[in-house]
Amino acid sequence: MKKILLLALSFVMITTIFSQSTIIGTTTYDLQTNNSSKDRIIAYDDGTISALWTGSTDFGTWPDRGMFYNRYDGTAWGTYPTERIEDVRSGFGEILTVMDHEVVLSHRIVGADTTIGLFANEEIGGSTWTEFGGSGLVESFWQFSYCPEGTDDIYTITSGNVIPFSNYITALYFSRSDDGGESWSVLNDTIPFLTSADGIPTLGFNIGAESYQIRADGADVYILYGIPNSDLILLHSNDYGNPGTWERTNILDFPYDNFDGFIQSDIDGDFITDTLQTTDGYHEMIITDDGTVHVFSGYIRIYSDGFGSYSLNYRASGIWHWSTGMVSAELINTELDWESPDCVYSPYTGIGLYVYNYRNAALSSQPAASWDPATGRIYLLYTMKLEYTDIYGDPTNFSAESFRDIFGMYSDDDGLTWSRQNNLTNTAEDGEENFFLFVDDRVVDGKVHAIWQQDDEPGTSALEGEVVHENNVRYQAFEEDDFVAPLATSDFDYTVDLFYVPFTDMSTGATCYSWDFGDGGTSTLASPAHTYATGGSYTVCLTVSNSYGPVTLCQEVNLVTAPVSAFDFDGDPMVTFTDLSINTPTSWSWDFDDGSVSTEQNPVHTYVENGSYNVCLTSTNLGGSNTACQLVGINLATVAPDADFTYTAVGLNVTFTDMSTNTPTAWSWNFDDGSPISTEQNPSHTFPPGGVFNVCLQASNGGGIGTECKIIIILEDGVNELLSNTLNIYPNPANEFIIISSDADMSNVTFEVYDVLGKKVSADILVSSAHELQMNIENIAAGNYVLKIVTGSGNVMRTITIE
Repeated sequence: MKKILLLALSFVMITTIFSQSTIIGTTTYDLQTNNSSKDRIIAYDDGTISALWTGSTDFGTWPDRGMFYNRYDGTAWGTYPTERIEDVRSGFGEILTVMDHEVVLSHRIVGADTTIGLFANEEIGGSTWTEFGGSGLVESFWQFSYCPEGTDDIYTITSGNVIPFSNYITALYFSRSDDGGESWSVLNDTIPFLTSADGIPTLGFNIGAESYQIRADGADVYILYGIPNSDLILLHSNDYGNPGTWERTNILDFPYDNFDGFIQSDIDGDFITDTLQTTDGYHEMIITDDGTVHVFSGYIRIYSDGFGSYSLNYRASGIWHWSTGMVSAELINTELDWESPDCVYSPYTGIGLYVYNYRNAALSSQPAASWDPATGRIYLLYTMKLEYTDIYGDPTNFSAESFRDIFGMYSDDDGLTWSRQNNLTNTAEDGEENFFLFVDDRVVDGKVHAIWQQDDEPGTSALEGEVVHENNVRYQAFEEDDFVAPLATSDFDYTVDLFYVPFTDMSTGATCYSWDFGDGGTSTLASPAHTYATGGSYTVCLTVSNSYGPVTLCQEVNLVTAPVSAFDFDGDPMVTFTDLSINTPTSWSWDFDDGSVSTEQNPVHTYVENGSYNVCLTSTNLGGSNTACQLVGINLATVAPDADFTYTAVGLNVTFTDMSTNTPTAWSWNFDDGSPISTEQNPSHTFPPGGVFNVCLQASNGGGIGTECKIIIILEDGVNELLSNTLNIYPNPANEFIIISSDADMSNVTFEVYDVLGKKVSADILVSSAHELQMNIENIAAGNYVLKIVTGSGNVMRTITIE
């Protein structure tokens, strides 16, 4: 998404400054710094702002070059400045607040002397600048200076031993003023640890102009130095920078000392040239109120085949970050695939082939940082090339130069993690080049105050020999919301039809889609459908992206899954089976391996024989079936017998037959007539005549004792043999009536019915003839009964069953 920038057409900009960028001046000289970020803007708590840049109005050789100053008075910026504050050609300066006024330091060449000029105004925001005191004493070029808040201490470093008309340097000089620049307590002291003996490349390979910075906090002074073919070095003095107090720390280690291209970059010894990670020489350093130092530097890669030169690989994007306590710098990933019409990730395809626009500036470069004392948040701004912005519309053209926008991100945990970057300017695609970025190192009024140079093409006249033209100097106060990237949001819904799942995209702001269905299947459609081979739980992830990168959302999609059968069991020989199957089976099939089956979920089955049984459960649902089997051992328990018996009576003699189950091993018969106990399984016994006896059987085994008792009715002596032998009773069992027939004459017999307890039961007898009678049994309860037929010559008994 692009932001629309309204450009001022008048020379005086009278508008609210916190809504958009504002042009605060112009310059025909377009090289604001050779490398690192400089102190060019100061935002004050009263709402006023001071800004500085290297300016010129000349379209030739810039004889009027110097430091141009503009001021925001809380309401509006001043008119565009057209004159430098110095009296001679100067440049590459910085502005410092020194107590109650401001000081500008810049380098100048007067005759054969190159020195640093110092100019001060009478008060903060004052328009009259006067050279003073220690001006002209600090030697050489490209100063970087710092004045800690609330002090008049000025710390300065300059490039020493500069080869004329080049950026080659062989030393850095350190100077310190304790009185605001009126005099110098330390002057032009050569900084140690930066010679070939220390691994720093020698003359001819040390393009180090302004590849350094300086900061101070109390007695601690820090100097940062690094070029593409050297270590990134942090020098520290704990004694205000006095000679002999410096120590060196490598915060990014370059694998070769004095690297000059005559050594093949082969760090793993396989004789293949390796590409090395390094810095592009554009640095930023800030110190927070607790004394923590934060270093930022552009990320680039370098390699050499060993033939006396090295090459830079610009197909990489990132910003190095290091802070106090870290062992080495870590890379902040700034890579973006800004334009991806085919949705194939290719972040560098659209970057123009011509890359040498600003010395060694990497794809993401010119880091500038600001710290918010109120929240502890660190804001990081940088410039980055955008794909497909060259004027040819063809990045493969050898002259194609990609335009840059300013991006920003932030960290709320001291740089451990960073937000997704956002495009803060959004004008590169409109043919505006945004470079030479400078910010106040403190957030003021919740805003990051920045200035930068805006050009109509990449590169500079000073470096590339382009036609001199006028460039804008822009200002903007970036607010917290400006750093929130308009990321796509990933969201989707779905429906399930067994194994067929249509997905519906519900994302916003997405231009590309990448689905992972969790089974190896993928899609790049916005709303695809997918058929799974089997049921189950699948983690489905949708990654959507736009120019600001990818965002992923994952959801669990649960399909009908075939059960996984499992069960437990307990008991012997009566076994209770418990279904433990998962994935919600809807039917069950048990095979007990003894010829028995069941379709209950939790059946109970009794085995009748000892043994080992392979019991199998098959559980089923719409997703399929699954079978699990276990061995069930039946031999661990003996069940007490279930006692039972039958008997047959002939006169007084009764024969008993054991019908007990569960395999009894011992028997005990009590005939209830005073006779001894019998231990036979199937005994015979003669009862005394004319009695009712409660005969009991106790059957036993190792599992216990079972008891069964039955009433036996014994009639008096004598039996009518003719009647007994020809007696026929039918139907038996019966439920309404029974027929009693015999060859004997039954005209004078008596019929009696007894229940099993010996109680006489009333029954109606209908005489049909002397040889056949009918007994009405409708009112007799169901059960077993004894029919007693009494004659003058004896009695006959039979058992009848009523249903």
